[in-house]
Amino acid sequence: MAAQSYQMQRRHFEIIAEIIRKELEGECREKTAHAFAHILPTTNGRFNRQRFLRACEVPAKCTNRNCPQYGGTPSHCACEVRS
Repeated sequence: MAAQSYQMQRRHFEIIAEIIRKELEGECREKTAHAFAHILPTTNGRFNRQRFLRACEVPAKCTNRNCPQYGGTPSHCACEVRS
C-alpha cells in the first residue's frame, strides 16, 4: 500500500503557533518556533513563515525577503538562517 501524502492547512499552523505561544517562553519559544518555521513549508507550499512567527510572538531573524526563512534561496541572503 502506497503512503498517502497529507497537506497541512492554515488551521494546523494556527494550532501549532498557539501551543508554542502559550506553553513556551524565552529562548525555548524562539528556537521551537524557528524550528517549526523551517520544516513546515515542506507540508504546504503556501506556508507563510513571517505570519507563523508573528502568531508565535517570535521575531523573525532576518528582514531580507529573499532569505530562506521567507522561501528564498541561501545564495541571496547572508543571514544565520541558511539551510
